[in-house]
Amino acid sequence: EGVAKEQPTVEERRAALITRIASDKRQLKDLEDRILRLLYTSEGSILDDEVLIHALRDSKATSSAVQTRLQESEETERSINLLREQYRPVAIRGSILYFVIADLPLIDPMYQYSLAYFSTIFNNCILSSPRSDTLSDRLINLITIITQAVFRNVSRGLLEKDKAIFSFLIAAQILRQKGSVSTQEWNLPLRGVPYASLVLGTKPAVPVRTPDQHDDDLDTTSVPPWVSESAWMMCINLERVLPEVFEGLTMDVQYVHPIEWRNWNAGQDPHNTPLPGDWDKKLSDFQKLLVIKAFC
Repeated sequence: EGVAKEQPTVEERRAALITRIASDKRQLKDLEDRILRLLYTSEGSILDDEVLIHALRDSKATSSAVQTRLQESEETERSINLLREQYRPVAIRGSILYFVIADLPLIDPMYQYSLAYFSTIFNNCILSSPRSDTLSDRLINLITIITQAVFRNVSRGLLEKDKAIFSFLIAAQILRQKGSVSTQEWNLPLRGVPYASLVLGTKPAVPVRTPDQHDDDLDTTSVPPWVSESAWMMCINLERVLPEVFEGLTMDVQYVHPIEWRNWNAGQDPHNTPLPGDWDKKLSDFQKLLVIKAFC
């Protein structure tokens, strides 16, 4: 539908080609059926059946012409599909936005938005957005304008407390589609730590690291006194679920930079404060969000 609004002539050609290809294939099938019927009803020698001979001659010429038209039509259809495929990023962004909106009733049942409402916003953006000299610029403009328009229109019907959730869901799903956020990373803030993992008993004191103690001998399951059990279990789960990203996190919190982590955790706005050590450089924004969720 988006391509039909953006390139109506291309869609008209495509629709005409589909009809023409279907008609040509049907004509070929009719020719085959006619030849088979004549062969079945023919009596005596086939070479003496003038009706059959003329039918075979005519069908050969017609079949050759139809086959040529089919090849030309299919080549044209492929070129049109290649052009349509260039607009796929716009369609992908549209699907992301729509399914985020479709999930809003899970936040509050009163958030109901129809597909027709979304399509109206989507198509209006295509028709009213400024044209560009290059297709790449046009696609960027369409994606930006559609995203902004959907957010503005839907946000008008959301409670203030839910607007931040809506914007987060849009951003997160865009990152997931790009591959910047994995399924494991996405599931962590949604599911959190299983309740059974919270049963740790009382908080032990932070173990003292002796000079002859190796990293393998250190106890990273004990909870530092300034960290809650749930936060510590979240840190442990981060290492277990995403070891390639968070390996060494609990070690760093307990032994390498304990004072820095404690000060960071006690800060008023940890989301605006760099993470201790080199974690602020090695983690993506979403991965930093997982650490903030674990401690805060």
